[in-house]
Amino acid sequence: MILPFIHNDLFKINPNHKITHNECAVIIDDWYLNYEEMYRILNNMPVARWKWTEGSRNFIDYYDCRPVFPVNISDERLGIQPGINLIKSIIKKYFNDSRNLGLVTNPAEFNYYKNIKSGVSNLLQHFPHQDYDYNAIVYLDKVNSGGTAFYNMPFVKNCENLNLLHDVSNYPKMVIESAPNRLVIFDGNIRHGGYIDNHDRYVNNWRINHVMLFESYE
Repeated sequence: MILPFIHNDLFKINPNHKITHNECAVIIDDWYLNYEEMYRILNNMPVARWKWTEGSRNFIDYYDCRPVFPVNISDERLGIQPGINLIKSIIKKYFNDSRNLGLVTNPAEFNYYKNIKSGVSNLLQHFPHQDYDYNAIVYLDKVNSGGTAFYNMPFVKNCENLNLLHDVSNYPKMVIESAPNRLVIFDGNIRHGGYIDNHDRYVNNWRINHVMLFESYE
């Protein structure tokens, strides 16, 4: 289905968003003003396969995709720059980090995940990993079975291009629960990964996140 939309309406930030925080993350509810419109758009778009190498389980056991809207972050007419700037100011305040941060992902980059097989064990979760200085993730689906897990664990070679799911049963963890239109911001150097309470809930539904990764360029 073709759904026309206006960027600056889609990415407007709700002025009444609500901020809380804990030892791992800043949690912001009601982030996007026009969440329902974004949800409608994201549920009517094609999604291409993302991390994959020969022998990968992607598109066999699950779908792992990352579509991108063609948005130029410097074009303020598209409405996404104010939200990026606000995230930077939140990082500066709550993480006491005054470095200059740059967005290393496309400003409108989304992760889609869906299980093909049912009955996947809750012990299997998205591969724990580290990446850039800060992660900002907006949960956008309405299933919200799980969220983001932070792990206390030794280094494990990241093999998510072969199999995104990894047995995390031996790793102590803390889970930030997802909720529709909730933004979480956290230190990307902490080992973390997507967490699903009940994998069967994502057999007929998609797990959808807006993903923004920030790195210091000082």
